[in-house]
Amino acid sequence: MEVMKQDVVDVRKTYPDLRIRIVRQYADNDDVISKIITEGTHLGEWLGIKTSGKKLVITRVNIDRLVNDKIVEHGGATNTNVLQKTKKAIIKNV
Repeated sequence: MEVMKQDVVDVRKTYPDLRIRIVRQYADNDDVISKIITEGTHLGEWLGIKTSGKKLVITRVNIDRLVNDKIVEHGGATNTNVLQKTKKAIIKNV
């Protein structure tokens, strides 16, 4: 749990104006699927990507399993194309 808390702190430092929106959400018994859009201005180094100052929009799908209203299993997929494009643009500008 401490690792996850540190990840949140690091992401908040990198994207101080971070905004996370749940666009759609479906539940079936203990499984919840969420389509999420994350937006923020890239103002700090993160995942080895130097600061770009650009506004990034990242889409993702989370698949979570809940037991007693707590997430016990988490997975999903993130559109990392925007991060790769940003990384390439930064490398070109160096």
